[in-house]
Amino acid sequence: NTQSIVALDAMRSQIYPNPATDQIVINSAFTAPVTAHLYDATGRTIDTFVLTSPCHTYTVSHLPQGTYYLSVGQDRHRFIKITNGQ
Repeated sequence: NTQSIVALDAMRSQIYPNPATDQIVINSAFTAPVTAHLYDATGRTIDTFVLTSPCHTYTVSHLPQGTYYLSVGQDRHRFIKITNGQ
């Protein structure tokens, strides 16, 4: 669908790996510092932090296994946190 393609092209950030065990890498095309918000599956805010460079590593090893959402500027991402060996 064309709208999905446009929406993906409009995203200015990406995260990987997905699923993650220890950390995620956030690549951002934003030129100024941008605030990121991490939410659990219920919508509860887990963390808020500022990305000050185009490539940012965020540790997720402390998070319980589950689904999480990351908001970077207007971009929204979903990622899965798994434990080692899953």
